[in-house]
Amino acid sequence: MDKLLAKFYHEQAYTFGRRKFKLFTFSKIFGKLKGEYGDRLQYSPPSIHVYFSTPTERTMKSVIKETIRKTYLTLGQEPVKLCGIEVIEIKLKKEIQVLCLSPVVVYKTKPGSKRHIYLSPFQDEFYRLLRENLLKKYQLVYGKKYEGDLEITPVRIKEEYKRKIIFKTTLIEAWEGVYKLSGEEDILKVAIECGLGVKNSAGFGCIIKTGE
Repeated sequence: MDKLLAKFYHEQAYTFGRRKFKLFTFSKIFGKLKGEYGDRLQYSPPSIHVYFSTPTERTMKSVIKETIRKTYLTLGQEPVKLCGIEVIEIKLKKEIQVLCLSPVVVYKTKPGSKRHIYLSPFQDEFYRLLRENLLKKYQLVYGKKYEGDLEITPVRIKEEYKRKIIFKTTLIEAWEGVYKLSGEEDILKVAIECGLGVKNSAGFGCIIKTGE
């Protein structure tokens, strides 16, 4: 994105109480992985794609503009060539199933402690905190409280969907899977455009509607 917008996100972002929200997320890398060599990944053929989502029009326009104006982008230390950008239009209804394009992070902290206690989709509190987080994002996006129903329930979860990821020297526990979201279309749109859970701007909680 452009430098002015990047500075806004880095220094300020959107605030809700003491929390800061950047209101965008992106997926993990998708492609035919040939092998892993230390901290390097090799794809064959060397074509990959990622998903990026945000409810903020200015952010989306900036990302597209800054991406297409460059002949080559840099991924890690490797130059990559942009082959194309596709805008996905998603039709919503009041009950949808979503697939995690990147794992979802949910945690709590005890009063007076900085240690995160990560939750799993096998715990009821996981879904309660997901709902609370999504209601805050809704209020930031629309400038008002959400008054409708909202339910998030598991459709397909397994222990092997757990992901342990080192992010900036911190071990994060996150979960993939398929979930059902029920509510008004505007809050389901926020879930897809902002992501579920926390650490969305670090590439967690990116979801997409499945074709059920």
